[in-house]
Amino acid sequence: MTQHDEAVRIARLFTAAGEKSMVTSKLGSGEDWLHRNHARHEAVAQYLLDHILRIEGELDRLLRMLEIRIEHYPELYSEWKDPASGRRFDHVVDDRYDETEWTSVLLIEDKIDAPLGVGQLHNYCKYLSNMGRKTTLLVLHPMRNPLSAGKAEAETLRKEFPSVAIEFRTWSELVQEMIEVAPDRPEAVLWRALKEYTESVGTGDLELLPDASVLLDPAVSGEIRDAFLSAQGVAAKLKGGKSGQLRFSLHGGNAVPWLQMGMSDTKSDSVGLEFDLVGSAEPLLVGVRGPSEPESYLTSAKIGVFRDGRLSAPAQERAAALKELDRGVRSGTMEFPDRLSGRRAGELLSPGAQEALFLLGSIFQAQALKNPYRGGAPGRGTTGFNEGAGNERIGAVLAAGNEKDARSIHLFIGPPDGAPWERCTVWIREDGVEREIEVRPGEPGRDYVLRVWSATREALQGR
Repeated sequence: MTQHDEAVRIARLFTAAGEKSMVTSKLGSGEDWLHRNHARHEAVAQYLLDHILRIEGELDRLLRMLEIRIEHYPELYSEWKDPASGRRFDHVVDDRYDETEWTSVLLIEDKIDAPLGVGQLHNYCKYLSNMGRKTTLLVLHPMRNPLSAGKAEAETLRKEFPSVAIEFRTWSELVQEMIEVAPDRPEAVLWRALKEYTESVGTGDLELLPDASVLLDPAVSGEIRDAFLSAQGVAAKLKGGKSGQLRFSLHGGNAVPWLQMGMSDTKSDSVGLEFDLVGSAEPLLVGVRGPSEPESYLTSAKIGVFRDGRLSAPAQERAAALKELDRGVRSGTMEFPDRLSGRRAGELLSPGAQEALFLLGSIFQAQALKNPYRGGAPGRGTTGFNEGAGNERIGAVLAAGNEKDARSIHLFIGPPDGAPWERCTVWIREDGVEREIEVRPGEPGRDYVLRVWSATREALQGR
């Protein structure tokens, strides 16, 4: 099969899955955007698997791999609802005798980021236990979502329902096993596409990133340092103290890189800052967030970039005005305006600096960093962390897990404090030793981001 043929098959796979997933009942679940996003991811995964298993021979291979005996012929159903109980199943495989007689032998539950529901495993086992023969429940999940509670519950359920084999596999494990059965068959490329989607969905689109060589331009690197210093100077004047700095917000649900101060606080209305990493000539934004503003509103702070972060008198006056606005919003005596009046103080970012920030921001996308398949830092201790006299060395602490002795490392944009910013590459600190993730000649941005994540995974694993 040529590369063109492989690309066409993958395109057809995702087209079919996308169309079918638009009408799945999963899209109606979820009380907020995060849960609805998780439901969309799972719906696409469900129909990717459905599409592959409907290719001649693939379902038979799966059944043999799971050691499931079929006496007549297998029939696959997806998004199936049991008429008796009203329960919905992602996938059911029946051993069908004829049009009216059948026995369910396999249930497959697809998971991406959502946990198993309360009683979900019990209900599945109860359904299968009524089949009067040996059956299997297969739960699929990505490495980043280990379903630990469900696995613990399964130990008890195996005793209660001895006729049901409860199997947990990561999507990677399933794909590896299916490919090993016959690695040279054309369907292997579809299984690999399924693995790539299920293990990395939600971690950002890396295909359109600029070349990593932009990080090697001394002028661009100096400009980024100045931009960070300028923005942190405004943050310090607005809030003051340790909280007066922009940090990466690494909550697991963040689907975009989020460098902010005060925009995640929903307890009381207040003014905060956000630094746009997606490609803006005016990256410093100001907004309000709180009970009366559950969805943050942002507008340009109209404070640009200053050499070494030394804010001009007009910029300092604007920062002071923002502080006064924050007091007024907090007390309820002032409303946040649709836009700030007056002219911008400071310089705009150059196109090269915008490209570099876009690339660097992709590395610090929360879902990616906390994904074991990407950054490898799912621990609760993974959080934004800055260094430098002006907090210009922006980065994060990465934690491998939630245990007290879980390994942690630091990841920063820019060189150690005091070193010249000749390059704005990424640095890792592990066991007190820092090393630069250098850019290779001609390296695409995507490859650099993946290599940084590979380095963090290895460091967190102590390799």
